[in-house]
Amino acid sequence: MAGTVKHAFASGNTALGRTNSFASAFQGAYALFLLEGGPGTGKSTMIQKIADGVRDQGAHAWWFHNPLNHETLDGLWIPSAAIGVVDAAACLDAFAGFTDTKIITVSLHGAVSRDILNPHRQELQQIQEQIEERYASATDSFLHTLRIHDDWEKYYIDHIRFDAADQVTEELKSLIPDASSERPVQSTRHLYLGAATSVGAVDYVMNLTEQLDRRIFVKGRPGSGKSTMLKKLVTAGEERGQSVEVYHCGFDPNSLDMVIFPALSLAIFDSTAPHEHFPSREGDEILDMYVRTIDEGTDERYADGIAQVKDQYAASMKASLAILAEVKQLHDRLRAIYVEATDYAAVEGIGSRLCTNVLSRLK
Repeated sequence: MAGTVKHAFASGNTALGRTNSFASAFQGAYALFLLEGGPGTGKSTMIQKIADGVRDQGAHAWWFHNPLNHETLDGLWIPSAAIGVVDAAACLDAFAGFTDTKIITVSLHGAVSRDILNPHRQELQQIQEQIEERYASATDSFLHTLRIHDDWEKYYIDHIRFDAADQVTEELKSLIPDASSERPVQSTRHLYLGAATSVGAVDYVMNLTEQLDRRIFVKGRPGSGKSTMLKKLVTAGEERGQSVEVYHCGFDPNSLDMVIFPALSLAIFDSTAPHEHFPSREGDEILDMYVRTIDEGTDERYADGIAQVKDQYAASMKASLAILAEVKQLHDRLRAIYVEATDYAAVEGIGSRLCTNVLSRLK
């Protein structure tokens, strides 16, 4: 029987720049294999092959996707073996504090021909500088988009009934009991359920929640208290000894989009654009924060202003994503140079040995 796979992001292209939560995603790791090598040297392909092998052996695993190109993997986490395989370029220095973890570097540099690569050194440097400049422009554009979103939120924040919002939060807190003393030690894991990618917004909400018994789809307008409520539920869960999966917004990482309590088989998540979903089975329900917390008639009273700011937001977000598409094109140029210089037979040998090593450790 094939193992279950959870899809998520451990990093994002956000209004605060390129952020990552790899340290949280891989907390408790016994061993981490860090793949070092240039773009196009086969790191993601290697991770994918190992991930497929883990799934075929029936083990549960997390697949962490690249936030620029979600079709490729940045990392693999195997909870039962406490082993991770990660592209070192994606996680930077995230594991510097992992003193109790075996960090094993797997270098692909030896598979790259310096004779072929060296004539392209100046071009490679220029492309890398262009990538960094475009990433900075994307961050500025996303930040501008966030400021427009703040203006959108203000229409509703000014008309929220805080007592009603508190009541909703208390109702949801009642679903979170004190954890049994027999349960494992409580843990909180921070991830992203979606990302702003070069092809637009991508999310894995349905995959992350498909095995859960109860899913609460939180609807509402910006500023209707969704993220604030989720933050309070995280705190309540931690205080009551529950393990919590915290999913940050891939656009504004200071905001939360979803909270999962694995032991309770419960997910509560923001189900509005760009990750809008609807109930489809028993155990699904809608919580409408606009109806529960916002003064009646707010939409109608400020319809013209809200429509204008929504249009501004959509246009700014489209411009931001277009910059990420430019970054992707530059990355593709970088990859093409490395592809020409890479000996994939050597890469295949390294990958086969690593795959055998990882799979042999599965419980």
